[in-house]
Amino acid sequence: MAFIPTKMEWLSYFGHRRPINGQKIFYYGEMIGVWRGTYSLDWNDPYCPHRMICGERDKETDEVLSQYGLADLPMTVDRMDAPWWMPDEGQDKPAPPSEPYPEDYPSRET
Repeated sequence: MAFIPTKMEWLSYFGHRRPINGQKIFYYGEMIGVWRGTYSLDWNDPYCPHRMICGERDKETDEVLSQYGLADLPMTVDRMDAPWWMPDEGQDKPAPPSEPYPEDYPSRET
């Protein structure tokens, strides 16, 4: 069952709080920053069924990918790369969360 927050806050992908398949979201990972995209759930994915498909493309990225015949390649990350999410309801891009990883991140050292 998907978790729908009542206010705009960063949520962890782990536990029972995840977006609805196809939902527009913001996602954050320490190494990638804050991005706007769409959540994709695919239980048949052998590596990670939880993926974020980037909804932001710039001209420079498209030009580089085009040189390799990859102009239509979707840019994706999974929840291990971007463990935080927030619904995208048309608001401005939010600031990153206060912590780089949620407390329930699987490989977090305590």
